[in-house]
Amino acid sequence: MTLRDAEAALPPPDGGRRIQWWNSKPFDIVQFVLLSGLLAWLVWRGAETMDYRWQWHRLPQYFYEVIDGELLWGPLIYGLMVTIEIAAWGMLLAMIIGLVTAVLRLSGSFAGRIVATVYLEIIRNTPLLVQVSIFYFVLQPILGINNPIWTGILCLAFFEGTFASEIIRAGINSVPKGQWEAGTSIGLSRAKTYIYIILPQAIPLMLPPMTGILVNLI
Repeated sequence: MTLRDAEAALPPPDGGRRIQWWNSKPFDIVQFVLLSGLLAWLVWRGAETMDYRWQWHRLPQYFYEVIDGELLWGPLIYGLMVTIEIAAWGMLLAMIIGLVTAVLRLSGSFAGRIVATVYLEIIRNTPLLVQVSIFYFVLQPILGINNPIWTGILCLAFFEGTFASEIIRAGINSVPKGQWEAGTSIGLSRAKTYIYIILPQAIPLMLPPMTGILVNLI
Protein backbone atom coordinates (compact mmCIF):
# COMPACT_ATOMS: atom_id res chain seq x y z
CA MET A 1 0.00 0.00 0.00
CA THR A 2 1.43 3.35 -1.01
CA LEU A 3 1.28 6.51 1.10
CA ARG A 4 -1.40 7.95 -1.18
CA ASP A 5 -3.61 4.86 -0.69
CA ALA A 6 -3.18 5.12 3.09
CA GLU A 7 -4.19 8.78 3.08
CA ALA A 8 -7.26 7.99 0.98
CA ALA A 9 -8.32 5.34 3.50
CA LEU A 10 -8.25 7.81 6.40
CA PRO A 11 -11.66 9.07 7.62
CA PRO A 12 -12.66 12.66 6.93
CA PRO A 13 -11.62 15.27 9.51
CA ASP A 14 -15.20 15.52 10.84
CA GLY A 15 -15.03 12.05 12.40
CA GLY A 16 -16.28 10.07 9.44
CA ARG A 17 -19.57 11.91 9.00
CA ARG A 18 -20.21 13.93 5.90
CA ILE A 19 -22.81 16.63 6.46
CA GLN A 20 -25.45 16.40 3.76
CA TRP A 21 -26.92 19.58 2.37
CA TRP A 22 -30.39 18.76 3.72
CA ASN A 23 -28.94 18.50 7.24
CA SER A 24 -27.09 21.81 7.10
CA LYS A 25 -28.02 24.97 8.99
CA PRO A 26 -28.56 27.09 5.86
CA PHE A 27 -31.15 24.60 4.64
CA ASP A 28 -32.87 24.69 8.04
CA ILE A 29 -33.01 28.48 7.86
CA VAL A 30 -34.49 28.35 4.36
CA GLN A 31 -37.13 25.85 5.53
CA PHE A 32 -38.04 28.05 8.49
CA VAL A 33 -38.39 31.15 6.32
CA LEU A 34 -40.50 29.35 3.72
CA LEU A 35 -42.79 27.74 6.29
CA SER A 36 -43.20 31.04 8.17
CA GLY A 37 -44.05 32.79 4.92
CA LEU A 38 -46.56 30.07 4.00
CA LEU A 39 -48.22 30.31 7.41
CA ALA A 40 -48.43 34.10 7.18
CA TRP A 41 -49.92 33.84 3.69
CA LEU A 42 -52.53 31.30 4.85
CA VAL A 43 -53.55 33.52 7.76
CA TRP A 44 -53.80 36.55 5.48
CA ARG A 45 -55.84 34.69 2.86
CA GLY A 46 -58.12 33.25 5.52
CA ALA A 47 -58.75 36.69 6.98
CA GLU A 48 -59.47 38.09 3.52
CA THR A 49 -61.96 35.39 2.55
CA MET A 50 -63.84 35.56 5.88
CA ASP A 51 -65.07 39.06 5.04
CA TYR A 52 -65.10 39.97 8.72
CA ARG A 53 -64.43 43.40 10.20
CA TRP A 54 -61.81 42.78 12.84
CA GLN A 55 -62.28 46.20 14.52
CA TRP A 56 -58.66 46.49 15.61
CA HIS A 57 -59.37 50.03 16.78
CA ARG A 58 -61.19 48.58 19.79
CA LEU A 59 -58.15 46.63 20.97
CA PRO A 60 -56.16 49.41 22.74
CA GLN A 61 -58.95 50.06 25.27
CA TYR A 62 -58.35 46.62 26.73
CA PHE A 63 -54.72 47.60 27.41
CA TYR A 64 -55.07 51.23 28.49
CA GLU A 65 -57.30 54.28 28.37
CA VAL A 66 -56.60 57.96 28.83
CA ILE A 67 -59.48 59.70 30.64
CA ASP A 68 -59.16 63.38 31.56
CA GLY A 69 -55.43 63.20 30.97
CA GLU A 70 -55.03 60.26 33.35
CA LEU A 71 -53.64 56.92 32.18
CA LEU A 72 -55.80 53.98 33.27
CA TRP A 73 -54.82 50.38 32.69
CA GLY A 74 -57.28 48.19 30.85
CA PRO A 75 -58.61 44.81 31.98
CA LEU A 76 -55.91 42.81 30.18
CA ILE A 77 -53.05 44.68 31.88
CA TYR A 78 -54.87 44.58 35.22
CA GLY A 79 -55.43 40.85 34.83
CA LEU A 80 -51.76 40.34 33.95
CA MET A 81 -50.67 42.22 37.07
CA VAL A 82 -53.01 40.19 39.27
CA THR A 83 -51.75 36.96 37.69
CA ILE A 84 -48.13 37.91 38.35
CA GLU A 85 -48.98 38.88 41.94
CA ILE A 86 -50.75 35.57 42.60
CA ALA A 87 -47.94 33.58 40.97
CA ALA A 88 -45.20 35.40 42.91
CA TRP A 89 -46.83 35.07 46.33
CA GLY A 90 -48.01 31.55 45.56
CA MET A 91 -44.49 30.49 44.56
CA LEU A 92 -42.97 31.98 47.71
CA LEU A 93 -45.50 30.37 50.04
CA ALA A 94 -45.35 27.05 48.15
CA MET A 95 -41.58 26.89 48.62
CA ILE A 96 -41.91 27.65 52.35
CA ILE A 97 -44.62 25.02 52.78
CA GLY A 98 -42.67 22.55 50.67
CA LEU A 99 -39.47 23.12 52.66
CA VAL A 100 -41.23 22.62 56.00
CA THR A 101 -43.00 19.50 54.73
CA ALA A 102 -39.81 18.02 53.29
CA VAL A 103 -37.89 18.62 56.53
CA LEU A 104 -40.70 17.01 58.53
CA ARG A 105 -40.69 13.94 56.29
CA LEU A 106 -36.92 13.59 56.67
CA SER A 107 -36.92 14.27 60.41
CA GLY A 108 -36.73 11.68 63.14
CA SER A 109 -40.06 12.80 64.58
CA PHE A 110 -42.81 10.23 64.06
CA ALA A 111 -45.53 12.86 64.58
CA GLY A 112 -43.85 15.20 62.09
CA ARG A 113 -43.68 12.51 59.42
CA ILE A 114 -47.34 11.61 59.98
CA VAL A 115 -48.47 15.25 59.69
CA ALA A 116 -46.46 15.77 56.50
CA THR A 117 -47.67 12.50 54.96
CA VAL A 118 -51.33 13.22 55.75
CA TYR A 119 -51.04 16.71 54.23
CA LEU A 120 -49.41 15.35 51.07
CA GLU A 121 -51.88 12.52 50.59
CA ILE A 122 -54.97 14.67 51.15
CA ILE A 123 -53.89 17.54 48.89
CA ARG A 124 -52.48 15.40 46.08
CA ASN A 125 -55.48 13.06 45.97
CA THR A 126 -58.22 15.68 45.80
CA PRO A 127 -59.03 17.82 42.74
CA LEU A 128 -57.87 21.42 42.78
CA LEU A 129 -61.41 22.63 42.05
CA VAL A 130 -62.64 20.98 45.25
CA GLN A 131 -59.84 22.63 47.22
CA VAL A 132 -60.67 26.03 45.73
CA SER A 133 -64.31 25.61 46.78
CA ILE A 134 -63.32 24.59 50.32
CA PHE A 135 -60.92 27.50 50.70
CA TYR A 136 -63.39 30.04 49.31
CA PHE A 137 -66.67 28.93 50.88
CA VAL A 138 -65.43 27.36 54.13
CA LEU A 139 -61.98 28.57 55.17
CA GLN A 140 -62.26 32.17 53.99
CA PRO A 141 -65.14 33.05 56.40
CA ILE A 142 -63.52 31.08 59.24
CA LEU A 143 -60.12 32.76 58.84
CA GLY A 144 -61.69 36.17 58.22
CA ILE A 145 -59.89 36.78 54.93
CA ASN A 146 -61.42 39.86 53.31
CA ASN A 147 -59.46 39.74 50.05
CA PRO A 148 -60.46 36.83 47.78
CA ILE A 149 -57.09 37.08 46.02
CA TRP A 150 -55.34 35.92 49.18
CA THR A 151 -57.73 33.00 49.40
CA GLY A 152 -56.64 31.95 45.93
CA ILE A 153 -52.97 32.47 46.80
CA LEU A 154 -53.23 30.27 49.90
CA CYS A 155 -55.11 27.57 48.00
CA LEU A 156 -52.57 27.46 45.18
CA ALA A 157 -49.68 27.60 47.66
CA PHE A 158 -50.93 24.58 49.59
CA PHE A 159 -51.62 22.70 46.35
CA GLU A 160 -48.25 23.42 44.73
CA GLY A 161 -46.50 23.00 48.08
CA THR A 162 -47.00 19.24 47.78
CA PHE A 163 -45.00 19.14 44.55
CA ALA A 164 -42.39 21.53 45.95
CA SER A 165 -42.02 19.23 48.95
CA GLU A 166 -41.13 16.24 46.79
CA ILE A 167 -38.67 18.30 44.75
CA ILE A 168 -36.97 19.64 47.87
CA ARG A 169 -36.89 16.21 49.51
CA ALA A 170 -35.32 14.68 46.41
CA GLY A 171 -32.74 17.47 46.30
CA ILE A 172 -31.83 16.96 49.95
CA ASN A 173 -31.58 13.19 49.52
CA SER A 174 -29.25 13.67 46.56
CA VAL A 175 -26.60 15.23 48.82
CA PRO A 176 -24.11 12.51 49.88
CA LYS A 177 -24.40 11.18 53.42
CA GLY A 178 -20.80 12.20 54.04
CA GLN A 179 -21.88 15.85 53.99
CA TRP A 180 -24.14 15.22 56.99
CA GLU A 181 -21.31 13.46 58.77
CA ALA A 182 -18.98 16.36 57.97
CA GLY A 183 -21.41 18.84 59.53
CA THR A 184 -21.76 16.70 62.64
CA SER A 185 -18.00 16.26 62.95
CA ILE A 186 -17.40 20.02 63.15
CA GLY A 187 -20.10 20.48 65.77
CA LEU A 188 -22.93 21.91 63.67
CA SER A 189 -26.50 21.38 64.76
CA ARG A 190 -28.98 19.76 62.38
CA ALA A 191 -30.49 23.14 61.49
CA LYS A 192 -27.10 24.70 60.76
CA THR A 193 -26.10 21.63 58.74
CA TYR A 194 -29.20 22.20 56.60
CA ILE A 195 -28.48 25.92 56.18
CA TYR A 196 -24.73 25.91 55.60
CA ILE A 197 -24.00 22.53 54.01
CA ILE A 198 -27.02 20.64 52.65
CA LEU A 199 -29.27 23.29 51.09
CA PRO A 200 -26.49 25.16 49.21
CA GLN A 201 -25.68 21.89 47.44
CA ALA A 202 -29.30 20.84 46.93
CA ILE A 203 -30.71 24.14 45.62
CA PRO A 204 -29.00 23.95 42.17
CA LEU A 205 -30.64 20.54 41.70
CA MET A 206 -34.04 21.85 42.78
CA LEU A 207 -34.23 24.91 40.53
CA PRO A 208 -34.93 23.21 37.15
CA PRO A 209 -38.01 21.25 38.34
CA MET A 210 -39.17 24.26 40.37
CA THR A 211 -39.79 26.11 37.11
CA GLY A 212 -42.62 23.66 36.44
CA ILE A 213 -44.36 24.87 39.60
CA LEU A 214 -44.05 28.48 38.46
CA VAL A 215 -45.54 27.57 35.08
CA ASN A 216 -48.47 25.85 36.80
CA LEU A 217 -49.11 28.91 38.97
CA ILE A 218 -49.14 31.24 35.97
